[in-house]
Amino acid sequence: MKKILIATVAVMAMAVQGAPTARPAAAPVADHVKTGVREISPGAKDANHVLVVNVGGAVDETVFREAATYSISKLAINVWTNSVTSFDAAALVGDPGLMGRTFGDKAKVGVFLVKSDGAPRFLCVPGAWCRVNMVGLDSDSPDAQTLKDRVAKMVLKGLAYAAGAGASLDARCSMFFGGGTLEGLDKIGIRLSPGVYFPMLETLGRVGGHEIVTRQE
Repeated sequence: MKKILIATVAVMAMAVQGAPTARPAAAPVADHVKTGVREISPGAKDANHVLVVNVGGAVDETVFREAATYSISKLAINVWTNSVTSFDAAALVGDPGLMGRTFGDKAKVGVFLVKSDGAPRFLCVPGAWCRVNMVGLDSDSPDAQTLKDRVAKMVLKGLAYAAGAGASLDARCSMFFGGGTLEGLDKIGIRLSPGVYFPMLETLGRVGGHEIVTRQE
């Protein structure tokens, strides 16, 4: 009888509480690219690192430097940047050694920013590289700050995908599942939630050892 009474009370409590409410839409996160952040150490390229590459001017060079540096400053991992006139990142699918031959064997994981009409937004081999299509980020003529913020978030998205991370339920995270449109992208933060960041570190550690998960100072 006691068990029946407890079960009845539990059911009544659930009825009073009602069904779970739908998750609210993400509110804008106040997070913007700022100047004066920690610069990338010149020694980063000499240790195992994640390489972020601006290919063929996919992003204005000044915007790329500011946005990439700011987003990277938030991470305690070893990252280097580069800009090249051309690189066929998709060719890495059939030739995994192409990245090392082009950028050196210390480049263990690559994030390649490209601009290609009709191509997918992300093309990835988790644990190796991610090609991020930047086309359309400026299609609504955003102001300079908004564009830099968008680029910074896309850099973090590419890095997370390259390291095998997935979507996040945290609206403050650049990997938030609702950040797939320009409107959604503008609402999320320039940061990675612990649920994305720590699994990413595990993958990077397997690929590049202690060097790649230790920020070079």
